[in-house]
Amino acid sequence: MNKSPAFQFYPQDFLVGTAMLSAEETGAYIRLLCYQWTNDGLPNDQVILARIAGCGGNAIASVWHKFGICQDGKLRNTRLQEIKNAQIEFRAKQKSNAEKRWKSNANQKKDMPSHSSGIVVGIPCGISQTDALHTSIFNTNISNDILGADKEVVDAVAMPSHDKQKVDAAWIEQVKTHYPTVDVDAELRAMDAWLAQHPNRRKTRKFILGWLNRCKDVLPATPPKPEVKSEWEW
Repeated sequence: MNKSPAFQFYPQDFLVGTAMLSAEETGAYIRLLCYQWTNDGLPNDQVILARIAGCGGNAIASVWHKFGICQDGKLRNTRLQEIKNAQIEFRAKQKSNAEKRWKSNANQKKDMPSHSSGIVVGIPCGISQTDALHTSIFNTNISNDILGADKEVVDAVAMPSHDKQKVDAAWIEQVKTHYPTVDVDAELRAMDAWLAQHPNRRKTRKFILGWLNRCKDVLPATPPKPEVKSEWEW
């Protein structure tokens, strides 16, 4: 995992923790904190620390107590190390959540229930799935139970009775009026993405209505609550 180039700075806490330090000692302290963050620790040597801080030994002696000796022999400020560990944990959690969302989306596409293709007239070669919106056809004389959609929706959006009906823009606009809580345009794009992975399927009226009926009762995810952080001391 790449090192973070920055860390959170809490001005009020810093002022309280350095109230008794002189300007030189405060500057030395800040430089040592920056060196610790960049190099994952400080050498346990006052002479080298004085060079890093750019000041004399007296200033180093005044801030020496703010750094503890760790098992690897390096000096570290406890507060700054906690901030670093929190960053690493947060980034790892974000990566894990992203991987889970990717796997979940992949499984949803894989497990998408299939529809009977016996009533679909094939799309001619050379026509894309997006173009299929305007060319796909199906028999409107099939019963509503076979269509797998709500009866009132099927009745409302069905065109005048004859054998073949196109899924055209006018029909889509009529469909939208029956799904006010669904972003139909977004779902049509999602259909195209799914159909691109399933070339044996077609965007028929039956397919569109079945898809939208599954979407209409889905509620948006609850937004995460903000994390409450406790105040630390530098």
